[in-house]
Formats: sequence, C-alpha cells, structure tokens
Amino acid sequence: MSADRIAIETLAEDAILRINALRREGPHLVVCFASVGKGWHLMPPDEFVGTIAKMPQTSALFVSDMTRSWMNNAHLRETVARVVGSVIAAEGITRVTTLGLSMGGFSALVASRLFPVDTAIALSPQFSILRDLIPGERRWRHWTGKVIAPDYPSVLPLSDQGRLVVVHGLGDDIAHMRAFPVQDNLDHFVFPDAKHSEIGMMLKRSGQLGPFLTAAAEHNKQGMVRALRSLGGIWRGRYEARFSEEPR
Repeated sequence: MSADRIAIETLAEDAILRINALRREGPHLVVCFASVGKGWHLMPPDEFVGTIAKMPQTSALFVSDMTRSWMNNAHLRETVARVVGSVIAAEGITRVTTLGLSMGGFSALVASRLFPVDTAIALSPQFSILRDLIPGERRWRHWTGKVIAPDYPSVLPLSDQGRLVVVHGLGDDIAHMRAFPVQDNLDHFVFPDAKHSEIGMMLKRSGQLGPFLTAAAEHNKQGMVRALRSLGGIWRGRYEARFSEEPR
C-alpha cells in the first residue's frame, strides 16, 4: 500500500504543530510522533504511515512538532492530549500505543505520562536533550539549544503503567542507553553495532518493522525478540552481561 493511496486527514494544524489522522474501524489507536525531519524550515513529515496502515483494526494520529521541542511545548502537549481524548471517545478506542523514532521516541515515552497508554514504543530515543545529563551530546544542538527551562529535560520518570519498549543502537547511542533505568515494565533492546539513524531503516528494509511493532503493541515478547534477533538485536541486560567489558 503506497503512502499516496492512504487517506489522511488533518485534525489540527497551526504554526506549532500538525496532527494528521488515519481513520479505520477497530479498537487500536497508534499515536505516532515525528522525528526532527530533514528540512529545518518545514513541518516534520508523518512517519511509519505505510507500516501502520497495514496493521489490522488500527487507526493512527501522526503528530508533528514544528518547534522540535521534545514535548516541551505546552501548547503541543495540551493539543495532543485533547485530540487523543476526542478520538478515543468518538471511535471506541480501547487500546492506545505511542510510537516514535529519535525525538519522536522521546515524545512517545513522555506522552505515556500525559494520557493512558497501553504501550509506548521508542526507537533510538534520547534519554535527555541536556548536555549536563549526556555529556558531549551535540547532534541536535540546533534545536535543543532553543529549548529553555524544559519541563521534560529527560524521559524520567518513565511511566510505570502499561509496557515500554525501547530500542537503541550502540554505535553512537550507548550513553543514552546506559542512562535509562531498569524497571519491570520496560523491554529494552540494543543493536551493538548499529547507529542511531540506522535502527528504523534497518527494520523497515528487512521487513521486520511491521512484525516488531505488532508484537510490541500486543506485549508479545517472543515476537519482538524474533523480529530483532535476525538483525543482531538483543536484550539490553544480555548485552551488559556479555559485552560490558569489551572496549567500544
């Protein structure tokens, strides 16, 4: 199914944000948060559209943040919570998943504290946008430098409700990975040799993105492991037990 054949409608749009919707019959809603995108002066594009469109009985909201605030814009948070609540009430949604890559993954984790979420899936999420918390991190400084006195300087505290699924590539995100706590409702996977920008594309090109997202949303640990293992993904705990002494 090509993206140009998927019926998308805009539910909210202003200078700060855009929320697009893919409406389908079914009990499952995915709230997908965009990454920073490539055009600094453009609204970040919707992501994971084609993959979500193939998930049965699943509707979606695609959230783009023009300010690249990592959920530190109050208007963004309030609008997303209002629109999500409206869609849940109007369409009989009984299961909510948040999803995102990079900034979108950070946002998916923060959103799980703003409204009821069954599963938050974060691919390559930053632990924090502050260099005080992740020393030496400069990759997103064009945007993070504009976030003054953030309400959410990091993903902490992680929600203790529902399931949290996090995937990191340790080629350049090992500091972010190590900063995440270990907690009972967090399924944390790592790719020891992959980089931040490679995780989403690697899953998509291999055909494992859809199976992984479906398994994660259904809290199917075996399905998640199956989707990631063929590409070199392993549990964080297993990596730390086996490879923490290896120089990187």
